[in-house]
Amino acid sequence: MAASRSWLSLACVLSLCACQSEDKPSETDRTSADGGSAADSKLGPEFDLPPLRGVTQLGLTAVWGSSKDDVWIVGSDGAILHYDGETLEAVASTTTRSLHAIAGTGPDDIWAAGEEGTTLHWDGTRFEFVERIEISTLLGINAIAPDDVWMVGVIPTDRLGFVRHFDGVEWTNARVPGSASLWEVWSSSADDVWLVGTSDVQAGLVYRGDGMDFAPMEFEGKPLRGVWGTSADDVWLLPYDSAAQHWDGEAFTPDADYEEERGMLGTWGAAPDDVWAVGLHGRIKHWDGEHWTAADALIDQPLWSVWGAASDDVWAVGGVGTILRWNGDHWRVFATGDESASSPLTAAP
Repeated sequence: MAASRSWLSLACVLSLCACQSEDKPSETDRTSADGGSAADSKLGPEFDLPPLRGVTQLGLTAVWGSSKDDVWIVGSDGAILHYDGETLEAVASTTTRSLHAIAGTGPDDIWAAGEEGTTLHWDGTRFEFVERIEISTLLGINAIAPDDVWMVGVIPTDRLGFVRHFDGVEWTNARVPGSASLWEVWSSSADDVWLVGTSDVQAGLVYRGDGMDFAPMEFEGKPLRGVWGTSADDVWLLPYDSAAQHWDGEAFTPDADYEEERGMLGTWGAAPDDVWAVGLHGRIKHWDGEHWTAADALIDQPLWSVWGAASDDVWAVGGVGTILRWNGDHWRVFATGDESASSPLTAAP
């Protein structure tokens, strides 16, 4: 891919600041969550059990897993939760700073990051504190391979997008010209990496690169909060408050059926005809290959992130310990820190 302006060359990136160390716990120290567990690994009738309560009342901001039996969730104040196919537990964290993103390449190679550039790594036994870059906030992670990890975010004081890359040995950092913030990173392959966010004129921003050199794409739309696709020519972009746009390899096209709603925050899909988007007030939308349709909201909390192990096993997480789960037929409140929440269900949109 030709780049009109090569701003990220890993041979000459801009180092932002010295990293700091933090105390690390001497052992993993997992703490079981209150409220029991739902044995729903087969997604049968037991899937409709009442929601777990007391797991956490903290806001949950990101979800990712290596399989249906290895799902990780992070959130405010360094919160980390793990689901092993039977039990949802709080896991000992090595930071009290809020975490905004999590992703990995497998059960023993997982990255989490967030406030003040705090970066943690799971090696299969514990989350080790890696480093902190205090001037930044990290918002998105894409782990292509153990030696090819991308993180994006913002330098709040400068209102400037920020990108990091790990080559298996060291991290390199760069400011992104023309950006006010970067919210998400996605890739179809190691040499096709997408960065999306907000431009310095408060419009949507898309950078695309081969892992070394990046250039802005021609995009007309509002600030972007999410990106996901199945290939280099099948990519969905999720604006915060306008219609989702689709890239077919040649151009971006806003979806005519997408009812514009303010406050969409995250997207993920299982296939070209099976894509989810979530947002404020428990909003959930689904693309079936022809139309975007909305599901009835289960809970009046922001949903920040959505991820799935399969088309019939999808997770969404949000405010006050909210965890929703989809079984291929309906969404269920899997866990909640809101004691007033009931156990509603909603069918497919």
